[in-house]
Amino acid sequence: MKKKLPFTIAILLLLGIFGYSAWQVGSYVLDSVEQKEKYDQLAAMVEQIQATAPSVAATEAVEATGPLQTEEVDVPEETLPVLPEYASLVELNSDTVGWLKIDGTYVNYPVMQTPTVPEYYLYRNFYFEHSERGCLFAEEDCDINTPSDNVTIYGHNMKDGSM
Repeated sequence: MKKKLPFTIAILLLLGIFGYSAWQVGSYVLDSVEQKEKYDQLAAMVEQIQATAPSVAATEAVEATGPLQTEEVDVPEETLPVLPEYASLVELNSDTVGWLKIDGTYVNYPVMQTPTVPEYYLYRNFYFEHSERGCLFAEEDCDINTPSDNVTIYGHNMKDGSM
């Protein structure tokens, strides 16, 4: 009987470790599936709006035929225009500063920025929920409103190729 007790304890301990590990892997896979569905819905929303929105060239042609402005107008940063296809995203999450799509990859995500809390989206998704995948986010020092050749975007390197 004394010989069986350590063996039984070891088996129970190993079963507990296995159960915890299986739960962690299952949670990770479930989170992956949920996040993929959420980002696919966002991408579909953006693509649908892009398909129905007038082209940028047509919009510029309409603006060019309008009255000419003779004086410069300073536009405050808070009121900078948002492209129509991203206006609904900004309404859902005001931290949205862009969209990154790389053809030939799974990358098709919103880009977020919170200058006051630089890594806020490291482990949060677009909807402010905890997610190990996080969300793509621009470096806090990048001024999105000022044209630049370089913007640093951070994101996780996922083994499934999604980021």
